[in-house]
Amino acid sequence: MGKKPRRINRFSQSVRFFRVSRLLLWTIWVIYHERRRVVRAHARGNYDVQPDVDVLIDVLIAFRKTAVELGVLMIKLGQFLSSRADLLPEKALLVLSSLQDEVPAESFEHVVYVIETSWNANVLPRPRWVRYIKASWPRQGRL
Repeated sequence: MGKKPRRINRFSQSVRFFRVSRLLLWTIWVIYHERRRVVRAHARGNYDVQPDVDVLIDVLIAFRKTAVELGVLMIKLGQFLSSRADLLPEKALLVLSSLQDEVPAESFEHVVYVIETSWNANVLPRPRWVRYIKASWPRQGRL
């Protein structure tokens, strides 16, 4: 029916796991370090200290690039982070907000194939109106 999902061998899975883990830990560490530095400075009465946004933006650019390469889970995590104004400054949110629109589309047939193989169930017969949904409509939030 649709194209089969690509099989990933163990070595590729391991490389992908370490890549994602390193990136997540690096991102969390930079966020934590900058917040801690600013909070400590404010506790000492130095209110002029601001987070180093450039370091954070470098990390988030790498995060965005890797998220687009690795797919859905990382993109969803990036979209979550882009909605957290309490964690990230405005400039950093702008870097991640591009993940809202840069999500590569999958064909409907591929989605049906993945659902059918995951659930071991037949999605068909589909209602007639499903045929008339344009591929761009769900990404734009309208049906």
